[in-house]
Amino acid sequence: MCAQTPDALRDIVLDHLAVLPGVVHAETSLIYERVRGSGPLG
Repeated sequence: MCAQTPDALRDIVLDHLAVLPGVVHAETSLIYERVRGSGPLG
């Protein structure tokens, strides 16, 4: 499942994740930019 906007992400969390049995807390992160570097992950 992929959200196209921050509002869509909120809707996914509230409508699909938070309602699942056993889910007490949900936290999301937004990545606005990815910068490739010369490090081990870049």
